[in-house]
Amino acid sequence: MSAKRNMVFATLTEAAHGGPVLSLQRGPSGDMLATTGADGIVSLRTGLEYSSVRQLCCLKSKTPSLSFGQQGTILSTVSEEGDVRTWDVQTGRQIGFHRAGYPLHSAAFSSDGYSIYFAGNATEVIQADPLFCKQPVSLGPHPEKISALACSPVQNTLAVGLQNRAGTIYLWDTTTTLARTAITTSTGAVTGMNVSADGLLLAVSTEDRALHLVDLQEDDCIAALSAIEPIHSPVFSSDSSRIAGVGISGTIWLWDVFTGRQLKGPDSDYGITSISFSSDNKFLILGTLDGSLLTWKVEQALVVYQRGFSSQRLHHSNIGQTSQTDQFITRSQYAYAMETGNPEVLISLSKELIGDIRYLEAKAMSQRAALLAPENPYAHFTLGIASINTGDMEQAEESFLSTLYIDPTFAPACSNLGTLNMQAGEYEVALDFLTCAVKMNPSSPVSLVNLGITLQNLGSIQEAREAFTNAILLDPSYPVSYYQMGLLCIEEQDWEGAAENYLALARFNRALANRLRAFLFDAPESPEDQWLNQYRLGGALLASVLENDIESADRLILMKAPVNYREMEQERTLLMLTAERGSVEILSKLLTAGSEPNDCDKDGITALHLAVRGGFHAEVSILLSMKADARYTDNNWRTPLMDAALVGDIESLSSLMNYDSAPEAQDKNGRTALMLAVINGNAECVRILKACGVNLSVQDSLGDTALSLARKYNRLQIVSLLTASCQKRSNKSLISANL
Repeated sequence: MSAKRNMVFATLTEAAHGGPVLSLQRGPSGDMLATTGADGIVSLRTGLEYSSVRQLCCLKSKTPSLSFGQQGTILSTVSEEGDVRTWDVQTGRQIGFHRAGYPLHSAAFSSDGYSIYFAGNATEVIQADPLFCKQPVSLGPHPEKISALACSPVQNTLAVGLQNRAGTIYLWDTTTTLARTAITTSTGAVTGMNVSADGLLLAVSTEDRALHLVDLQEDDCIAALSAIEPIHSPVFSSDSSRIAGVGISGTIWLWDVFTGRQLKGPDSDYGITSISFSSDNKFLILGTLDGSLLTWKVEQALVVYQRGFSSQRLHHSNIGQTSQTDQFITRSQYAYAMETGNPEVLISLSKELIGDIRYLEAKAMSQRAALLAPENPYAHFTLGIASINTGDMEQAEESFLSTLYIDPTFAPACSNLGTLNMQAGEYEVALDFLTCAVKMNPSSPVSLVNLGITLQNLGSIQEAREAFTNAILLDPSYPVSYYQMGLLCIEEQDWEGAAENYLALARFNRALANRLRAFLFDAPESPEDQWLNQYRLGGALLASVLENDIESADRLILMKAPVNYREMEQERTLLMLTAERGSVEILSKLLTAGSEPNDCDKDGITALHLAVRGGFHAEVSILLSMKADARYTDNNWRTPLMDAALVGDIESLSSLMNYDSAPEAQDKNGRTALMLAVINGNAECVRILKACGVNLSVQDSLGDTALSLARKYNRLQIVSLLTASCQKRSNKSLISANL
């Protein structure tokens, strides 16, 4: 063993496995650690410092993943040969076995422990009970192959990470086995996922050098914790306050969940493959390529300053404002940091002080950092932010100019300089800085809005409108974009545009909406609320639809409320929202009043798609009778018939087959409605489609037919059904030939 390891790491054991440690996981109670290796051995460690070791089993193939049930009494393992096994932790006895037929890499238990999910190099997740008493079912297919799984212990949520370049994760409701939403996190494939102990946060590592946090209550990606290298194997501490991960270089990285502060562990040339916190969160347990298990003290981590913790939910309209944190800097910490004079620590603590609205202390600390490290752009930038919030605009401008002198590509400094000049009325100077800021960082809605304000003051109205529009498209939840666009519309006497932005703004920020409304009513040429009333009626009708208030909806429709009004997030019409919720009365009234049945949202989904997916057969029948197009495909080329086959809605499928519903159309994966029914085990749907004479020999993009998919997914009843059909046709052919 090298001296480096002795100095930095402690050894739990040198020969845990006869090959690389592939996976390690701490049990729910914290007193148990399970490990798997390339040698096929699955080991359990219990007791003080996990010193007691018991070999659970020795398998013939590599076991890349394991997962504990929520009570810690059951353990599951998956292998590269496609085997799934469940074990009684106390006795070490195998209690369940299933062969998937293709290599597997991930497994996770549901929150109630009654289901296990596993996945491999395919587009479907397989769900089964731990004893495999029932026929397993599949969730999917997903648009790309799966790279990782994670299950929330309390939120009834299964997260499925994909190998696509958008870092997409699908969130499934484990109680209904329906996909709840899909979230795009990044520009790189998902490399790992982990759920916090309280079940509220999902950490997603991707190939784009970032660790993304997803709020499982809101189904929203709320933050991106940046890194200098791609990360894998993210894991939460048991109190959910920290996340650890391993860089591709072997370096250990940690993040404070509340502040976004990044901590750096030691560099390692031993090939760390897996990672977990100890039960007291004071140590990290590390698996290595040589089969050893090491421990490392978390307190040895070094603070690393980052541009931050990029929040995708919280945005700030005021110049120089930073995110609030739950971290509080004590007077002794402040004095110690100032005395020791470590620039990186000073900069990091300055940011936290700004978040705590302690601007004078932040300014003093960042001034010291700038003196100690005059070539560090972050020191000058932090001083600039603190100076703005203390009203020292001259110092702020000097600090931001120093930042750009050191690093000409530092977009936030350029943006703040532009905003300072804009507020001072120096619009030409502001235009130069803000144009450069947008070029350097086109994903900043704040820079775009300030650019729009500057252009508007320079008389470039069309360019200003484009800037505000781009800001809205970039972040539809940023309220200042709607406010400034509304003011521009009022200036141009575009009353319809002003009303639209007022209603959009009212969803996010009521105070700003009231200010915009006051400007609208005070405008000398305002046409007595003509357009505003129309959009008020549309917003009111939207509220009635969402609340299923039939009486209010009926009254508003009689008042000529716009029945094709759209909500802004998904661009869904009132008819789509009604179909999604299954209100027959409101749906009928909207269609009678002239609502367009074939409008689609931004994903190409129509009201008919939504009614089918919700299992609302009465709504499906009404829409079809009102000339809803049953052949319409969404952005994944899915028809309503495919959706009916996918969810197993026999009534809707039968109704759709009475219309021109394109039964042999194929989605983006080349799969027909018949294939989707086969994959999801909906035998009755298969029977109906077969009876209608659909082509059984159609192949998907992987060359599979409905019959080969039925065999692949072990759908024995469907195999018999399709085989009988093929045999019957074969016998008819023989009779014809003999005649």
